[in-house]
Amino acid sequence: MLRESLPAPMKIVQNVTVGPSLGQDSIDKGVRAALFGGFFVFIFMVVYYRMSGLIADYAILLNMVLLLGAMALLNATLTLPE
Repeated sequence: MLRESLPAPMKIVQNVTVGPSLGQDSIDKGVRAALFGGFFVFIFMVVYYRMSGLIADYAILLNMVLLLGAMALLNATLTLPE
């Protein structure tokens, strides 16, 4: 059974186009937020835990460098599950 739609007038109220620049803006803001957040966490760890915090900060940075280096070597992509 094939149904036909009722003739109804269509009035366009607003036409919005989303371009790729919106995505780049979100990426830039996310990177900036991650850098500021990481910086403040590292400062807090050094102030609160003193030398232990400094050692932990070094370990985290070394872990990130090694992980990202291995991913670059293997052409891997870091993704999140849906």
